[in-house]
Order: sequence, then structure tokens, then C-alpha cells
Amino acid sequence: MPESLPLNLRDIRPGMHFLKYELLEQIGAGGQGVVWSAQEREISRIVAIKFLETADNQVQAVSDKVFEQQGELFSRLEHPNILPLYDFGSLQGVRYLVSLYIPGGSLQDKVATGRLPVELALEFAAHIASALDYLHGHDIIHRDLKPGNVLMDYSRNIYVFDFGLARVLSGSTMAMHTGHGTLPYSPPEQSNHSEITIQSDLYSFGVMLYQLFTGHIPWDGEIALGIQQLHSSDEIPDPREYNAELPPALVQALRRITAAKPAARPRSASEVMQMLYDVFNYPPVAVDISRKNDVSPLGLGANEIIQRAMQDWEISSPVVPLTLTKFALVDEAQKPSGGAGGPGNMSSFMLHCALVYGYDIDFWWKKVETPQERLRIAAAFIRRDNLVLTSRTLGLLLHDNAVLRLKADLPDGLMNSLLEVAGGKVSQDLKQAIFDFLESMIHPQAHWQTTFPDIQQAQALASLACEETVTGDRAARLIGRMHSTEAVTLLLTSVKDDRRDLALLGVLEAAGSLPSVLPRGTRLTLSLERLANWLASNLAALLGVYGLVALGVFLGFGAQVYLTYRLPNYMDVTRISIAVERGLFMGFVFGSGIFITRLLSETLPFSKTLLRMAVSTLVGGAVLTAGLLLYDLLFLNSLPGGVLFAAGCFFISAGYAVSQWVRPVAVKMIVSVMVIFLALAGSWFGHIAVAGTPTGMTPIFFYDYAWPISQILGTMLAASLPMGIFGSLGKFPHRQA
Repeated sequence: MPESLPLNLRDIRPGMHFLKYELLEQIGAGGQGVVWSAQEREISRIVAIKFLETADNQVQAVSDKVFEQQGELFSRLEHPNILPLYDFGSLQGVRYLVSLYIPGGSLQDKVATGRLPVELALEFAAHIASALDYLHGHDIIHRDLKPGNVLMDYSRNIYVFDFGLARVLSGSTMAMHTGHGTLPYSPPEQSNHSEITIQSDLYSFGVMLYQLFTGHIPWDGEIALGIQQLHSSDEIPDPREYNAELPPALVQALRRITAAKPAARPRSASEVMQMLYDVFNYPPVAVDISRKNDVSPLGLGANEIIQRAMQDWEISSPVVPLTLTKFALVDEAQKPSGGAGGPGNMSSFMLHCALVYGYDIDFWWKKVETPQERLRIAAAFIRRDNLVLTSRTLGLLLHDNAVLRLKADLPDGLMNSLLEVAGGKVSQDLKQAIFDFLESMIHPQAHWQTTFPDIQQAQALASLACEETVTGDRAARLIGRMHSTEAVTLLLTSVKDDRRDLALLGVLEAAGSLPSVLPRGTRLTLSLERLANWLASNLAALLGVYGLVALGVFLGFGAQVYLTYRLPNYMDVTRISIAVERGLFMGFVFGSGIFITRLLSETLPFSKTLLRMAVSTLVGGAVLTAGLLLYDLLFLNSLPGGVLFAAGCFFISAGYAVSQWVRPVAVKMIVSVMVIFLALAGSWFGHIAVAGTPTGMTPIFFYDYAWPISQILGTMLAASLPMGIFGSLGKFPHRQA
């Protein structure tokens, strides 16, 4: 973590680390320095750091020593109207002074709105005068006193600050950095490098008083009084030119305070105040110099900042009525309570600001309790003109499972904003994040929609689907997921033939069908191409499932033939070879029926379960029946009669269709075994019961009529077990509906 700054102070950036401080934003600049707000990480305190560039030479080395000495003195100053100095030093040619951050602005901000009421002006002046007397009592001259160097908090407490030009009279004559102060407020002696005294600060104080009472600086700053007095007898203008209600004696008091000769000025700031009390016939303002400033965020006015900001806050706007520094101060005040105790939407307001500045986002994201509210706040930050905010917000949404599980429509305008960003010149990673979010949030439609989405969304999706990129493919699938007929229509007219077919295949893959606006031949061709692509890309997995099913039928049917073949010796080579031969044949043909049944029941793009079961049962049962019929013709040289064997085949097919909806696999195996066993038993005992002759109703398998029931049932179970177990193994690749 770096502890140094760029050689050029203009290159400082937010987020840089300097010593124990993390810089937030620049809050001031002037002369040879800049002022930055920062967070002191160890104690979570918001501070202001003034950086001063210095020259690297022998004279400067001496000045650095003086800087250190005076910094020690300034850091020990304790007065309620002097901004405390927390830290100071020099590092790599840059001096720094760290003080408390005051959020209320400066006295300059206050007078810029117009002249102050006399009572308030005297109150402010009394506190400034108390601070000056304290400084002068420690032999310190400020040398740059002006309203911009007097801060105010939200309780109207006054803080004199910025000792960049200050001088210690009892020490070296060198200042902390060179300069002549600010001309409209500087006395004549500061402009011609004459001796500086405490009366120099009183002169600046006099110009400030003129501004407090009138709302203007003399001659509106076009002429500097101190410069004029170097070669003329000019005096400060009559303040009644701006405010006729001021007492006539005020001009004489101000002219004495701003006299050209230091000796003619009052001896102290308190003497200045007494002159003013006499002029206005006003009782002295009590200044409690023993008061300790409350430097906590609440004491500095964090609640006032929030109240003012929330009045101007609009949740639908990405703009926040707070600077980063003020938000950091408010953040320190609100984190202990997590926003509790404030207005009902406090946590929402804090999250809104946190997203803008990338500051404490995770904390406030968790404090907004409902995912609907988090999504509503985030929607304002998906914008094409701010990709940093868009990426930041999308990352949070994609990691929020509660948001992704919402069963609600997206906030108004959010999808349009997302598609607008995706259609711009942005990174592929951001585009993929957008589609990740949309695919998670948009729930599939069951039927093709003629008015969904709106035309703007349809145009954006169709345009994106034209891209020969991953983004284009995902846009096509999203069209299918949304079943947007309008987007498909636009796609047909806005893309070349090769890309159009690929895009329509993506639509078909997601939707499971194509809208009727496409010609029937086109729909059929694309459907067949889709099926061929799916079979080709999943051939290995399909063969694996088929192999397990065929193995089960081979073992089961082979066991059936082996146990029922009429040869006295069980280890007879003929018995074994015939069982293997017929088992292999039935594994291929009968196994095909079971495989097709499972394939259709697990992959058909029908949303209704009963329809999928019916189709898979009918097709699979027909293949099973045909396979068994072929077996009888080839190996038994007979044509099966009746409906028992066909009924048994369809019953087995129905059993496999049903078992695919059963979990777990062990239960699925049990169901399949039971179904096959019942089919074998039902067809055999039906054959015995209803057949007029032994060959009138052909069962699935024949058994010896002389066998006891236990032997028949045992043989049926031996055939059913491997077919049911192996026939239920394996899993088909997912095929999106």
C-alpha cells in the first residue's frame, strides 16, 4: 500500500493511500497546495489534509525544520474556535497538515448569500476575535485571515483554520510557506514585506467585518485596500453605501481597524470587539473558551446533513445531493445503528449514495432488507453513460440470490436500459453479465406473444441477435425465452441469411417452437436441424444411456430364455448360446423401445407432464410391440395373437414414462422392476385365464404349463430385475424447452 503521493499534486486520485489515510476527494485548492478529504482508517475518522509542494534545496531544508517546530506548536493549540491540527510532516518534497473535517462550509459560503443580521455578524466576530487573541497570545500570526479560512459546522460553531502562512513571532522569521495572503484582506505591510505584527491580522479582521455587515468586500474586490494604501491615503469605504441601516460610527471604527499604519490600529481583537459593541450598543457576546468541541460525526452535524440531503433525494435518479466527503461522515454516524432510528427509507438512501461513490456498498446492500427494494434502487444505476456504475451494480445483483429468485416484473425502464448498454461499445464481459442477469430474472413465457416485449425491447433484442458473437447467440435465446413474435419478425428483416438461421435456431432452442409468422417449411427445416444438432452434440451421452438399457434387456431377456429353454442340462452350450443370441437381439430392439420411451419423456419440449407421458408411452410402446413381434417371427416362427403381448408392452412403456418423474434413482429402479414384473405376470396369467386355446392370447413370454407358480414368478423376477435396474440408469442431456 503506497504511502507517498505523485510528484505532481494534480495527479492525486481518489482511493490513493497516504500514510494511514485513504483519500476521498479534493475539497479545495489554491496557491501551492491542495486540500483533500480522507478517512483515517485506524479510527474511522474523516479528516482534511492540506498538501503543500516545496522546493528541494538547501534553504528549504532549513525551512522544513522550522515547519516541524511550528507544526508541533500548532498541534498543541486548544481553543473551541481553532480547527485542531491532528498530524503534520514532510514526505518526498510534499508537506502535509491534517485537521478535522468540518462539513458545514465556510463563512465565505454564508456571506455569499447576502449580508448577515447584525446580531449574527457580532456573534461570529466574537468567536473569531477570541481565536485571534488566543493565537496572538501564543505569538502566532495567521497572515491569511478571511471568510474562506473560517469554517462553520451545522451548530454554527466557528473554526479558524489554514495556517499555511502563519508565523511564530518568537521563533524564526520564516513562514510555513511563502506568500502574501489574499490581497483584498492583506494589510499594506504584508504586500511590501515590512514587519508583520498582530495588527496585521486585525487589519484582515477589519476587512472581514466590513464584509459581514455589508455582504461585500470593499470595492467588490476590484481594488485591494492594502495595495492602495501603499501610495495613497485611501480608507475603507463607508459600509452604509450597502446598508443604510448601519450606525454612522461604524465607518470610523472600521477605518481605525484598517488604518494604513499598524500603530494606529487597535491592540487586540478583543479591543476591536469592544469598539463594535460600543458602536452597536450591543452587550458583549459570551465566548466559552473552556468548551470542548464534539468532533463525532453526530456532533459535526451528520443528522443535519442527512435531513437536508434526503429532502432533495430522488430514488429514480443516479444523482445524490451529497459530496463523497459528507457521505463518508454520514456513513460513520449511521453504521453503528445500521440506519435504524432515522427516516423509514434511511437505509435505502445510504445504499443509493454508497452505489454512487463505491463506498461501503456491501454494508448498506445488506441493510436494505427486501430484495425488491434493492432491485428498485439498483435500477437507477444501469446507464449507458456510466459504465462504471453499471458494472458495479450488475455485480451486486448477480451475487444476490434473493433478487435473482424474485417472481416479479423488472422495474420500469430497467430492461430497456440493460439492452441499451449491451448494444453499445462495451466489453464482452459486461454484455455477458447483462444477459446473465436477464436470463435469471425474466421468466419464460408459455406461448408466443404478439405484444411482448414492447417495440423498443424487441428492436434492441433483434439488433443484438444479429451479432455473430456469444452476445448475439444469447440475445436470440432470450427472444425465444420471452416468446417475442415482434422480435422474430424484426430478426427476419434485419440480418443476413446465414446469421438469420443461426439466430432462429437459438430462438428455437430456447422456446421449443417458432412463431407462425415463419413459413411452415422454414419451421420444419429448423426443427429438424435443431434435433440433428442436439443428437450430434450429445451422441456419446445418448449412446451411454442406450448401452445401459440394452445391457439390462440383454441380461433380463437372456435370463428368461436360459431359464425357460427346454434342455435338461443347465450348462448346455446350446442353452447358453441361444440365451446370449436372443438376449443380444432383444437388447437391441426391445431396448430401443425402452430407450425411446425415456428419451421422449425426459426431453420432449412439452410443458404439460401428462402430454409428455402420453406421447412417450405411445411411441415407446409401439416400438416395444414391434420388437417383440419381430422376435416371435424370427425366432419362434409364429405370429403372436390377441392383445395381451401388446398391452404388456404399452404397460412397460407407461411404467418407464412414469418412473422418470420419480426421485431418487433407487425408487425409480423399484418402480421399473415392478412394472415389468406386473406386465410379464399379467400377460401370462391373462393368457392362461382368457385364452380359448393355449395359443389364442400370446403373452410377452411363455413358461412351462407344468411349472409351479413359484417357479414362474421367480423366473419373471429374474427377467425383470436387470431390465428394471439397468433400464433406469443413465441421464439424458438437458434439452431446453
